[in-house]
Amino acid sequence: MWDVVVVGGGPVGLFLAAELRRGGVSVVVFERRAAGTPAAGGDRALQVRTLQLLALRGLLDPVRQRAAATGGSFVGFTADPGDVAPPDLAELVANWGASRLKGHLAMLPLIDRDGELSDLPNQLAVWQDKLVEVFADRAHEQGADLRYGSEVLAVTDRGDHVGVRLADGSEHSARWLVGCDGGQGVVRHGFAFDSTAPGLVVYLAGASIEPAGLVRPGLHRTAGGLMFINEPPGELVVIEPDPADAVTRGPVSEADFVDALRRVSGTEATVSAFAGAVRVTDHARLALDYRHGRILLAGDAAHLHSPMGGQGLNIGLRDAAGLGWRLAGVIAGDDAATLDDYGRERRPEAQRVLRDTLAQSALLRTDPHSAALRDLVAELVEIPEVKRRLAERMAGLSSAIPARPDSHPLVGTFAPAPALAAITADTIRPVPVRIDGLPALVVRPDGYIESVA
Repeated sequence: MWDVVVVGGGPVGLFLAAELRRGGVSVVVFERRAAGTPAAGGDRALQVRTLQLLALRGLLDPVRQRAAATGGSFVGFTADPGDVAPPDLAELVANWGASRLKGHLAMLPLIDRDGELSDLPNQLAVWQDKLVEVFADRAHEQGADLRYGSEVLAVTDRGDHVGVRLADGSEHSARWLVGCDGGQGVVRHGFAFDSTAPGLVVYLAGASIEPAGLVRPGLHRTAGGLMFINEPPGELVVIEPDPADAVTRGPVSEADFVDALRRVSGTEATVSAFAGAVRVTDHARLALDYRHGRILLAGDAAHLHSPMGGQGLNIGLRDAAGLGWRLAGVIAGDDAATLDDYGRERRPEAQRVLRDTLAQSALLRTDPHSAALRDLVAELVEIPEVKRRLAERMAGLSSAIPARPDSHPLVGTFAPAPALAAITADTIRPVPVRIDGLPALVVRPDGYIESVA
């Protein structure tokens, strides 16, 4: 029997496996994809707080190396803005990836125009399959058992252990199980969720528009929605508010994509060289609890939302960091009730992210009322205090753990670099730290300050 089964071999599951192995926990990762199958998803922005966490684990340099080797940037969109793009979108495309861009709010760029945000580090984009490679290497090096081509069909909490049934008919067991298998995974079944219906749908396709020139490459807002058109051959992105098939699941056919393209572009366009498409909505869902007995959730299995701003991966990795040391401690003899603190702590950040992504969806809409709201927000974004607040938010720097109102101001914040040096490769419990100029701190294994003397 393993100590922990992790279901899902994406970035969150693999990072969690490595975190658990730091505490000597025996862990197996079941991933339904075959070994060598590229991870789904394109480039993913890693927030500044996530980069700090990776640095704490000695993973920042390997991630940067993979990002540099594949030309990591903010996005792959390289076409000209297009004549119909409003100034804010044109400016975003012109500055995307530049050192002065500190993120965006629904494609309203947060640009450091005069150096007022120069102290905020930039985010880093890395292709998701390369990120998975880095985390898989680390988990494997530390002794995690990675089993690809292993689809989990059912999990059952049996009181003193968890039973796992795979598609090949085999049965397995572990003391604990963590679902990192995403928003459509099996582990989340049986958990209750708060849910918000989708308000827009995003289609992403590899294709060329025909006839050539009917819809120019660029970034377009229309009465029907938004389009990101790359030079062929390249990715086409169509965003449609209030679509009739917003909740449709399953594969997207060429006819489905063409219908959406025509509705948004207002043309009779068709496509050639169609290489497939995917459909993503801004449907939001948040688990009421992150733990049921011996089964826990992390990442998209616990919280699902629009990909706008790329926050899901980041808070998922922080879920793993907040859970790993606790679960390792419980297996080493700590009270299992401490695992309830994991959900109570992580859920507020997920609530904020869901709210932020829903707000961004509203700002992307192209109806007259939403367009007026967008114009107003565009003005507010240029107020220095507002821009800084939003930039810190999009960089994950506002991420903190909940603290009592009467706590020291440092409690719940990420520890300064000198204090992080006390976190070693096998630290699974908070450690006392003394550094010059600060009171005595107790720093958790995930880098946050638990208490101040």
